[in-house]
Amino acid sequence: MDELDFLKNHWQKEQHFPQIKAKEIQAMAHRSSSSVVKWIFVISILEFFLGWAISFLLPSIEYRSTFEEVFVTALEVVFYVVIIYFIYQFFASFRTIRNTKDTKSLLTSIIRSRAHVERYIKFNIYYFSVGIFTASCFTLYEKVVVDANGSTGRLVFYVFMFVLMMAIVSFFFIFIVRLYYRIVYGLLLKRLNKNYEELLQLEQEVE
Repeated sequence: MDELDFLKNHWQKEQHFPQIKAKEIQAMAHRSSSSVVKWIFVISILEFFLGWAISFLLPSIEYRSTFEEVFVTALEVVFYVVIIYFIYQFFASFRTIRNTKDTKSLLTSIIRSRAHVERYIKFNIYYFSVGIFTASCFTLYEKVVVDANGSTGRLVFYVFMFVLMMAIVSFFFIFIVRLYYRIVYGLLLKRLNKNYEELLQLEQEVE
């Protein structure tokens, strides 16, 4: 049982000075929510710079066509622009929650923060899925179709084996990505949802 749960149970058992106890619970939920959103903001920044560092250290890609180069570059630009947007939203949510005083405004801020996190997770999963699909299509054309040298039987075999291999790799890769977000952001969202429920119940009991 954490500190907020202990204080809430103590408040329910002792009905003396309910307004004072309610304010203490509200203040603790406020601090907890601010801390959760701050950690979401920090983790998203670490993810951004880690991804940038990995892409910087990896060897440069040799594109076979202008279309492939433009498409991949555009995909990367969209990714970084959207990620920077989410990082800004996390920072704005942290400042809003930290500076919020009344319970209703805090509830609204928590809802918005939760929505941003859920969209952030979905975007990353969709982006990785599109990235894997795009890379698979380019590789299929460059390594499989071209190497088949016009042989229909060889082409069918190459395509079948390649699609099967990429399906297995994609499944495990996306599974790992989803598991990571479920563990890291899932725990933070669980804490944020709990604070929301506590504050909502507190608002109803005080009224």
